Amino acid sequence: MKTGDCMMHSIERDIERFNAVDLEKADAMGLMKRYDTKYVFHADMLKSVLSGMMDDYGIVEIRKKRISTYNTLYFDTDDYFFYRQHHNKKLSRYKIRCRTYRETGKSYFEVKCKTNKRKTIKDRLLIDEVPESECLRNDTLAFIRDHITDRDSEIRIDRLKPVVWVNYRRIALTHPETHERITFDLDLTFSDEQRDLAMDSLVVAELKQPRVLMSSHFSLTMKAMGILPAQFSKYCMGVIFLGKNDRYNRFKESMLFLEKNRIPLPNGHTKGC
Repeated sequence: MKTGDCMMHSIERDIERFNAVDLEKADAMGLMKRYDTKYVFHADMLKSVLSGMMDDYGIVEIRKKRISTYNTLYFDTDDYFFYRQHHNKKLSRYKIRCRTYRETGKSYFEVKCKTNKRKTIKDRLLIDEVPESECLRNDTLAFIRDHITDRDSEIRIDRLKPVVWVNYRRIALTHPETHERITFDLDLTFSDEQRDLAMDSLVVAELKQPRVLMSSHFSLTMKAMGILPAQFSKYCMGVIFLGKNDRYNRFKESMLFLEKNRIPLPNGHTKGC
């Protein structure tokens, strides 16, 4: 058995020790409007991180599975307008995507907004199938327009096309009192019609809170382990690594962070790019 397979097998055993929380109960906590804090670290630290959470958090279980598969297709314009919003540090910015939850078989079209108050607002529309062509249905276009308030963003909706798949497996924890949720995304792959790039050594964790609590057990544990909050966008990294856009000065710090933490960049990328 390979080293990575052994580690994952060990993690699968460990998460069986968490108390289970069913999906409906977890969804009832809301968090479509929330404050997010991200952490990025090497996969060999995941076991230790999870062990520190066992007494305080439950684990979301979907149809008896505690690690779920997510397939996310991001949409953007020919000139990557929404990518550039993030690159240029626009305080109020959007991501537009379609996400399929494999364990439930449901797909949603989503508009995710990061406001100038650092709050995340996510709206979603249940759909029958993933729109992999450039022709979005009228009801989907109307949904997007209804949830975008920035005029510069709104006028580009008719130019949307699918650009990057970001796929991963997720472990989700919840806290019964603070209603915070922690997600751990692992086995990331970035793909388009030509390539599939894997980042097996990477874990992207996210603390999602209805209000910012500095006393979060998770954030205190991460600090004690020397893992500090980091800026990291899975979509933007996918755009860069797949060679979709040659403007990425804003994200070189993220790539330096990955290399510093022994996480190899895919496809021959280096910190200097």
